[in-house]
Amino acid sequence: MRIRPNLETFLAVLSVCLGSATAARADVFITFDTNASGNTINAPIFFKNANPLTDLYSPLGVTFAGPSAIDGGAILNEGSNFGFNAHSGVNFLAFNRAAQAIMMNGGMPIDPETITFNQSYQTVSIFAAVGIIDEDEDTKGTFTMTAYSSGVQVGSTMLSLLNKDGFQELSVSSAGGIDKVVLTETGSPLFAYDDLRLKAVPEPASFFLLFVGLSGAAFAKRLRGL
Repeated sequence: MRIRPNLETFLAVLSVCLGSATAARADVFITFDTNASGNTINAPIFFKNANPLTDLYSPLGVTFAGPSAIDGGAILNEGSNFGFNAHSGVNFLAFNRAAQAIMMNGGMPIDPETITFNQSYQTVSIFAAVGIIDEDEDTKGTFTMTAYSSGVQVGSTMLSLLNKDGFQELSVSSAGGIDKVVLTETGSPLFAYDDLRLKAVPEPASFFLLFVGLSGAAFAKRLRGL
């Protein structure tokens, strides 16, 4: 006796397989407007009322660190005197090398800023902008994002901006994955970053499941003709 394949059952199993492939590793998007739980961050406008960003996003597997235990970038509201609005929302990760820019903990909002991930990502991107120092003169800043995997440099990108350019994107990709990036800026003492995006590295199983899905689609089409 010939058993007729059940199309509905096959498609249900296929859906679960493909769902596993896409959900195996999730992308991460940090806007600095909400914390890891999605709650709104009411950021201050002055560094004196802020502390450096460290483990606020550790539940997402992302940690931040400045050049020392008390230094590093701080989340500020766009109402601060940087001369530009946030790339999205109302907050950004702010830096200022001026001697008077002291934070609540006694540290300074200076770089380099190291961002570490608890898993590897294929692409890391973030937007950067230069603050206005003198209304009558252009201020130039050069941003560098260097990517690492297990301590080995796997990529780097550089971007030179004027304060009038607003936010522009820095992006680094590595097929083997990225587990840390270091952000540095030269030229302007006043600058900021916004909208950090991490694109996950597909797991090997995901490629297999994708193959199963494509093969299954052809099989399902044939089943409809039975």
